[in-house]
Amino acid sequence: MLRSALPLLLLAAACGEEVGIPQPDPVPKVSLIRTSRSAAAGVDVVGLPGSVAGGGTVTVEGAKGQVQGPAAGAGSFSVRIEASPEEELRVRYNRSEPVLVRVPPVPPPPPPSTYVPPGPIAGIPPLSAAGPGRVRIRGATTDVPVGTILGVNPSLGEVVVTVPAADRSFSLELPAATGHELRVYDDNGGPLRQPWVLLAP
Repeated sequence: MLRSALPLLLLAAACGEEVGIPQPDPVPKVSLIRTSRSAAAGVDVVGLPGSVAGGGTVTVEGAKGQVQGPAAGAGSFSVRIEASPEEELRVRYNRSEPVLVRVPPVPPPPPPSTYVPPGPIAGIPPLSAAGPGRVRIRGATTDVPVGTILGVNPSLGEVVVTVPAADRSFSLELPAATGHELRVYDDNGGPLRQPWVLLAP
């Protein structure tokens, strides 16, 4: 019976019919993944929209263990893991093959003018409701040169990218629930620096 069924199975495969062979999960796109420098709080590994397929789970593995986080529908994620400078981290999407990202090295001593993360604008509430389950963040950047702004909700894996206006102000919306920690980063393509941290009301 099995011998007689084998030619039919081979014919179905040759004709392009699905025979139940699972397809591998796509690997994350390294060019869309950002990492922060090693700090006491850990290393932030942030995937911009499109860095992984929508939904599912992202796993980041290092020498001291692994951490998982959700991937949002747009293919973004944010995971914080304990890691050392210049350590290679393995990033997987669901059961994909891993890609390697490297923690930035220890920076040289800072110049007299220190970095200032994005922050609020005087007289304008930094957080407001933007509809059911969404918040609006308004602020400004002092970064030179001006790059893009990343709004991140690690609890949901949501990452929003926006470009500041000519006066360096910005406004972005994120899905969020009460108590979610929200982070806002300057992004110029290099290591992510200290974020502006807010709590969703």
